[in-house]
Amino acid sequence: MLHLGWRNHVRLGRDYYVRVDTNDYSVDPRAIGARVDVAADLDLVRVRHGSQLVAEHPRRWAAA
Repeated sequence: MLHLGWRNHVRLGRDYYVRVDTNDYSVDPRAIGARVDVAADLDLVRVRHGSQLVAEHPRRWAAA
């Protein structure tokens, strides 16, 4: 399967936001301190902790 987009694996900080390009996306605060997988395509940003989806937001293209 071909995946187009952006992926990263990060530890979620105390502010419970992940940054994709210049925009921040909120994540369920219960995942603070955990390693999460961030995936972004042209339309959506998704954050998973293991198999659990902990955030899903429409992708923003404007600078924050």
